[in-house]
Amino acid sequence: MVFIITASTIPRRGQSYNVDVLFLNYTKTRISKKKTLVLLKNLFKFFSKHKVLKRKISKIEGIEDLSLVFVKPSQSKMLNKRFRRKNYATDVLSFAPDEKASGLGELVLCVEVLKQQAKEMSHSFQKEVDTMIIHGFLHLLGFDHEKNLKEERRMMKIQNILLKKFSK
Repeated sequence: MVFIITASTIPRRGQSYNVDVLFLNYTKTRISKKKTLVLLKNLFKFFSKHKVLKRKISKIEGIEDLSLVFVKPSQSKMLNKRFRRKNYATDVLSFAPDEKASGLGELVLCVEVLKQQAKEMSHSFQKEVDTMIIHGFLHLLGFDHEKNLKEERRMMKIQNILLKKFSK
């Protein structure tokens, strides 16, 4: 199913922008659009006030669009292999727009991997969805935990703050 939802109005460079979220679900698993929307609204509000995140988000042109795509393992594996040369389904893939496109980017989440991770972590599927949306979102802002240990600690610290604040 395809839905376009307006996540939030965020202040940016003295102006406000509505952020439209393209919500695509290619699986049979129900994903709560309402809970996802609440999470995104809270993230945008927080980002507009947080010193480091505000600076990072202000550098992105055409921030008014974000795509969330929920896929099956076969789709995740194919994308992971093509773009990261890793031959397995992964939890989340983050795609920043190329120089021809605008917007914040696209997050591709594999529902079955998220279900398995939620089970392993002994928390809800929704909490795992929230975790991976936050994780992917930080990647779209330029954080990269695979770069080095310092960057990993920085990204995970912010991710944990956001999870405690906005995910149940």
